[in-house]
Amino acid sequence: MQSTPQALTIAGSDSGGGAGIQADLKTMTMLGVFGTSVVTALTAQNTREVRAIEAPSPGFVSNQLAAVLDDFDIRAAKTGMLYSAPIVSAVADGLADCDFPLVVDPVCVAQSGAKLLDDAALDVLRGRLLPMAALVTPNIPETELLAGMEIRGREDILEALGRILEMGPKAVLIKGGHLDTPALTDWYAEHPDRVLPLMQRRVGRGSLHGTGCTLSAAIAAHLSLGLPMDQAVRASQRFLHLGFRGAANIGKGVGPLNHMARLEQLQAAPAALENLAAFGRLLAALPGFCRLAPEDGAEAAFCLPYADDPSEIVGFQGRMSCSTTGELVVPPRCELGGAPLASVVLAAARRRRPELRWILSLAGDEAVRAALGEAGWSVRMFDWDAAAAESTPNKANVLSLGVSRVLDDQEQGRAPQAVGHGAGVGVAARIYVMAEDANRLAQSVQKTLNVLARTNAGV
Repeated sequence: MQSTPQALTIAGSDSGGGAGIQADLKTMTMLGVFGTSVVTALTAQNTREVRAIEAPSPGFVSNQLAAVLDDFDIRAAKTGMLYSAPIVSAVADGLADCDFPLVVDPVCVAQSGAKLLDDAALDVLRGRLLPMAALVTPNIPETELLAGMEIRGREDILEALGRILEMGPKAVLIKGGHLDTPALTDWYAEHPDRVLPLMQRRVGRGSLHGTGCTLSAAIAAHLSLGLPMDQAVRASQRFLHLGFRGAANIGKGVGPLNHMARLEQLQAAPAALENLAAFGRLLAALPGFCRLAPEDGAEAAFCLPYADDPSEIVGFQGRMSCSTTGELVVPPRCELGGAPLASVVLAAARRRRPELRWILSLAGDEAVRAALGEAGWSVRMFDWDAAAAESTPNKANVLSLGVSRVLDDQEQGRAPQAVGHGAGVGVAARIYVMAEDANRLAQSVQKTLNVLARTNAGV
């Protein structure tokens, strides 16, 4: 029987539970990895401040590390707050003969501003621990300390990457969250001439406590699961981003991430699958629905908690099509990532309107558009070919760009409930209607059918 992957965190304790050892062990557990720990410092802190720090002796740190390594099959490790030069040296000595990958998160300053690494320890970190690292993950202030330079933009980051790589780590990931840029960009490099910018959407939340700890712990966990470094970094970024989106208001200062957001999605998935199947049956029972369906079939989808990525949205495995007798044929199976085009639209829309959870694709002809408007929908269209000219020739990319442009053009709070596009090269016209709940969506579809029926009857 294959053993459970085991990883190690060497870091300080956060009494507030959002960072340090506590965040690391939560992260490893959520990713299916058994986490072990070596405590390098005790902090009295909450979301607003670090009130006091006490560190164990370097000898006790060494004893903790030896005890873990003697008994557990550690496949990857990470370091966080190490606090003092003697503790950094003790950790470096204890890891000297280890052959598993080491992720070094050079924690220097807490989110609250408290200093977590003394000046003497920085030189030992550079000289002893960085040469052992498979990856170093500094944020911008930490990069400035390690590289000995000010970071103002891209050129400075490239210079700093080269300087840190010269200290001996196999790879560097500079986290760009502190820079004032529209998108959050992390910079990954294994060689100074091959730098990969990893862009993510910023999430407008104040829950930032423990982000660096969580990311480095997730990378170590993914490495222990056997992922290569570049894949481990990307998977960990997704885990961190989900934690941002799922964060609740905890504490009175800079709150923590939601480390359980992934678990909440997994727990919600079975009900989401059943809810979507029930919605399909509801649509099939609506007389005349096929008048609204696109010729090549309609898509419907429903999102899991905190979803803003198509992979977190449940859709039918295939499109809903109309039989020769005018009956709606609903696919028997639902799956995550199903209804790929509708899921892309819903993911893009939720980044502006997170309350939207349901989506249904309809035919995009003028009659359907007019009926939707009369039934109370706010419909906005974009030009497919124009969006395609600005994007890669991929339907998902064109949809995401077009939907984002439409929503960005709307006044705050007045974004449309329906987004569509006219016919373009290789695509038929579509309208995607969205709502907070299935009943409201179904009722609005029925109202639209009633409008069409009155129009066709000449009323």
